[in-house]
Amino acid sequence: MTNTHSLSFDGTNDRASWAANTTIPGLTGNSSHAWSYWVKSSDFTISGSSYYSTLLYALNFYGAGVSTYIYGAIGGSTHATNAGKFVVTSVRGSSTYLNYASDSTVDGVLNNDQWNHVVISVHDTGSARNVTVYINGSAIAGTNGTTNSDDISAIDFGDIALALKHLTPEVIALMKLSLTR
Repeated sequence: MTNTHSLSFDGTNDRASWAANTTIPGLTGNSSHAWSYWVKSSDFTISGSSYYSTLLYALNFYGAGVSTYIYGAIGGSTHATNAGKFVVTSVRGSSTYLNYASDSTVDGVLNNDQWNHVVISVHDTGSARNVTVYINGSAIAGTNGTTNSDDISAIDFGDIALALKHLTPEVIALMKLSLTR
Protein backbone atom coordinates (compact mmCIF):
# COMPACT_ATOMS: atom_id res chain seq x y z
CA MET A 1 0.00 0.00 0.00
CA THR A 2 1.28 3.46 -0.89
CA ASN A 3 0.43 6.42 1.30
CA THR A 4 0.16 9.50 -0.90
CA HIS A 5 -1.14 11.77 1.88
CA SER A 6 1.91 12.09 4.13
CA LEU A 7 5.52 13.24 4.11
CA SER A 8 8.37 12.35 6.42
CA PHE A 9 11.41 14.51 7.24
CA ASP A 10 14.59 13.45 8.98
CA GLY A 11 15.62 16.96 10.06
CA THR A 12 18.65 17.27 7.81
CA ASN A 13 18.04 20.17 5.41
CA ASP A 14 14.55 18.91 4.58
CA ARG A 15 11.97 21.12 2.97
CA ALA A 16 9.24 20.64 0.40
CA SER A 17 7.99 23.24 -2.05
CA TRP A 18 5.79 23.11 -5.11
CA ALA A 19 6.25 24.69 -8.52
CA ALA A 20 2.49 25.14 -8.88
CA ASN A 21 1.51 27.91 -6.49
CA THR A 22 -2.00 26.50 -6.06
CA THR A 23 -1.01 22.95 -4.99
CA ILE A 24 -1.61 23.33 -1.24
CA PRO A 25 -4.70 25.59 -1.55
CA GLY A 26 -5.95 23.07 -4.14
CA LEU A 27 -5.74 20.31 -1.54
CA THR A 28 -7.90 22.24 0.90
CA GLY A 29 -10.13 24.20 -1.50
CA ASN A 30 -13.33 25.22 0.21
CA SER A 31 -13.77 22.10 2.30
CA SER A 32 -13.20 21.21 5.92
CA HIS A 33 -9.79 19.65 6.48
CA ALA A 34 -7.11 18.99 9.08
CA TRP A 35 -3.30 19.01 9.13
CA SER A 36 -1.63 16.73 11.67
CA TYR A 37 2.06 16.72 12.50
CA TRP A 38 4.64 16.03 15.19
CA VAL A 39 7.30 18.57 16.16
CA LYS A 40 10.19 18.68 18.63
CA SER A 41 12.34 21.64 19.68
CA SER A 42 14.81 22.39 22.43
CA ASP A 43 12.99 25.71 23.01
CA PHE A 44 9.64 26.85 21.58
CA THR A 45 10.11 30.35 23.04
CA ILE A 46 11.62 32.32 20.18
CA SER A 47 12.95 35.88 20.37
CA GLY A 48 12.30 38.30 17.54
CA SER A 49 9.36 39.81 15.72
CA SER A 50 8.78 37.19 12.99
CA TYR A 51 6.79 33.96 12.88
CA TYR A 52 8.75 30.80 13.65
CA SER A 53 8.34 27.02 13.58
CA THR A 54 6.07 27.42 10.60
CA LEU A 55 4.53 24.32 9.05
CA LEU A 56 3.32 25.95 5.80
CA TYR A 57 4.39 29.41 4.70
CA ALA A 58 4.09 31.72 1.70
CA LEU A 59 4.47 35.45 1.25
CA ASN A 60 3.67 36.83 -2.18
CA PHE A 61 3.75 40.42 -3.40
CA TYR A 62 1.46 40.96 -6.39
CA GLY A 63 0.08 43.95 -8.28
CA ALA A 64 -2.72 44.77 -5.85
CA GLY A 65 -1.08 43.90 -2.54
CA VAL A 66 0.32 41.07 -0.44
CA SER A 67 -0.74 37.46 0.08
CA THR A 68 0.15 35.43 3.14
CA TYR A 69 -0.45 31.75 3.80
CA ILE A 70 0.71 30.67 7.25
CA TYR A 71 -0.23 27.42 8.99
CA GLY A 72 1.15 26.55 12.40
CA ALA A 73 3.42 29.47 13.23
CA ILE A 74 4.46 30.82 16.60
CA GLY A 75 4.93 34.57 16.94
CA GLY A 76 8.35 35.64 18.18
CA SER A 77 8.58 37.19 21.64
CA THR A 78 8.45 40.74 20.25
CA HIS A 79 5.86 40.16 17.52
CA ALA A 80 3.52 43.16 17.40
CA THR A 81 0.22 41.28 17.80
CA ASN A 82 0.89 37.56 18.31
CA ALA A 83 3.93 37.24 20.59
CA GLY A 84 4.19 33.58 21.63
CA LYS A 85 0.81 32.76 20.11
CA PHE A 86 -0.02 29.98 17.67
CA VAL A 87 -1.25 31.40 14.34
CA VAL A 88 -3.10 30.15 11.26
CA THR A 89 -3.82 32.78 8.62
CA SER A 90 -4.52 32.99 4.92
CA VAL A 91 -5.01 36.39 3.29
CA ARG A 92 -4.99 37.63 -0.31
CA GLY A 93 -5.36 41.40 -0.61
CA SER A 94 -8.58 42.34 1.21
CA SER A 95 -9.89 38.73 1.33
CA THR A 96 -9.28 36.77 4.53
CA TYR A 97 -9.74 33.01 4.29
CA LEU A 98 -8.28 31.89 7.64
CA ASN A 99 -7.71 34.10 10.67
CA TYR A 100 -6.88 32.30 13.93
CA ALA A 101 -4.61 33.12 16.86
CA SER A 102 -4.41 31.34 20.21
CA ASP A 103 -5.73 33.43 23.09
CA SER A 104 -2.48 33.00 25.04
CA THR A 105 1.09 31.91 24.45
CA VAL A 106 1.80 28.27 23.70
CA ASP A 107 5.29 28.08 25.20
CA GLY A 108 3.92 26.26 28.25
CA VAL A 109 1.74 23.98 26.12
CA LEU A 110 4.44 22.81 23.72
CA ASN A 111 6.92 20.68 25.67
CA ASN A 112 10.60 21.45 25.05
CA ASP A 113 12.79 18.45 24.14
CA GLN A 114 9.74 16.24 23.63
CA TRP A 115 7.64 15.25 20.64
CA ASN A 116 4.47 17.33 20.45
CA HIS A 117 1.46 16.36 18.36
CA VAL A 118 -0.27 19.28 16.64
CA VAL A 119 -3.56 19.15 14.73
CA ILE A 120 -4.92 22.16 12.86
CA SER A 121 -8.59 21.53 12.09
CA VAL A 122 -10.40 23.85 9.69
CA HIS A 123 -14.19 23.66 9.61
CA ASP A 124 -15.84 25.29 6.60
CA THR A 125 -19.39 26.30 7.57
CA GLY A 126 -20.33 27.49 4.10
CA SER A 127 -20.12 31.13 5.19
CA ALA A 128 -16.86 31.15 7.18
CA ARG A 129 -13.88 29.01 8.13
CA ASN A 130 -13.26 28.25 11.80
CA VAL A 131 -9.94 26.90 13.03
CA THR A 132 -9.42 24.71 16.08
CA VAL A 133 -5.89 23.83 17.16
CA TYR A 134 -5.06 20.80 19.29
CA ILE A 135 -1.67 20.36 20.94
CA ASN A 136 -0.98 17.00 22.56
CA GLY A 137 -4.68 16.16 22.46
CA SER A 138 -5.97 19.35 24.11
CA ALA A 139 -7.87 22.07 22.28
CA ILE A 140 -6.06 25.41 22.48
CA ALA A 141 -8.36 28.33 23.23
CA GLY A 142 -8.20 30.76 20.35
CA THR A 143 -10.04 33.42 18.43
CA ASN A 144 -11.25 33.14 14.86
CA GLY A 145 -11.44 36.49 13.14
CA THR A 146 -13.75 37.34 10.26
CA THR A 147 -13.27 35.13 7.20
CA ASN A 148 -15.05 34.25 4.01
CA SER A 149 -15.55 30.77 2.61
CA ASP A 150 -14.63 31.44 -1.01
CA ASP A 151 -12.93 28.54 -2.75
CA ILE A 152 -9.19 29.13 -2.43
CA SER A 153 -8.09 26.22 -4.61
CA ALA A 154 -7.07 28.41 -7.56
CA ILE A 155 -5.63 31.38 -5.67
CA ASP A 156 -1.93 32.05 -6.18
CA PHE A 157 -0.46 32.59 -2.73
CA GLY A 158 3.09 32.43 -4.11
CA ASP A 159 5.48 29.58 -3.53
CA ILE A 160 4.17 27.72 -0.49
CA ALA A 161 6.92 25.90 1.36
CA LEU A 162 6.52 23.07 3.82
CA ALA A 163 9.04 23.38 6.65
CA LEU A 164 10.30 26.94 6.54
CA LYS A 165 13.99 27.55 7.15
CA HIS A 166 13.34 27.90 10.89
CA LEU A 167 12.62 24.16 11.05
CA THR A 168 16.25 23.22 11.55
CA PRO A 169 17.49 19.81 12.72
CA GLU A 170 17.33 21.17 16.27
CA VAL A 171 13.69 22.18 15.82
CA ILE A 172 12.64 19.10 13.97
CA ALA A 173 14.50 15.83 14.04
CA LEU A 174 11.67 13.88 12.44
CA MET A 175 8.41 15.33 11.23
CA LYS A 176 5.43 13.44 9.94
CA LEU A 177 2.60 15.33 8.29
CA SER A 178 -0.77 14.22 7.04
CA LEU A 179 -3.79 15.96 5.52
CA THR A 180 -7.32 14.69 6.09
CA ARG A 181 -10.30 15.88 4.09
